[in-house]
Amino acid sequence: MPEYRKDPITNRWVIIAAERSNRPIDKMISSVSKNAFCPFDKGNEHLTPPEILAFKPENSKPNDENWWLRVVPNKFPAVTQDIPPILTKNGMYFSIEGYGYHEVIIETPNHDSKIAYMSDFEVEEIIWAYLQRFNEIKKIKKLNIFKFSKIMVEVPVLLYRILILN
Repeated sequence: MPEYRKDPITNRWVIIAAERSNRPIDKMISSVSKNAFCPFDKGNEHLTPPEILAFKPENSKPNDENWWLRVVPNKFPAVTQDIPPILTKNGMYFSIEGYGYHEVIIETPNHDSKIAYMSDFEVEEIIWAYLQRFNEIKKIKKLNIFKFSKIMVEVPVLLYRILILN
């Protein structure tokens, strides 16, 4: 079960999620090349969970190829909404069950795109996607702490985690 642990030396919270060690991306990292298979590429929508948010033409169907930005739940989340965030103390150590939201923002259908070379419109859309997801999650729970992790392994994806404490 994932959990947050507070490091008593740095006073920072870290996520411990041992079950994520079986992610397929971990096995792919050592063999990444320009032509490597990517489950987030356009045309592989069937390999991801159903989209939560997608920027696409108005008459497009859900989970089709007509998107320029998608947000999907992480298939191997470090945190989950299925457990209550209970704070426990053991001596000088604090921990909280791994409650939160773990989603994947697929910033572009162009596998080799880098944000530095994107148009103003594309960058604006990425920012709007973050705002929409934060505002949607904020309706569900009060957000107090945000934890972001940028993962770039030749994959145009930004993974983010939101830690929720009451």
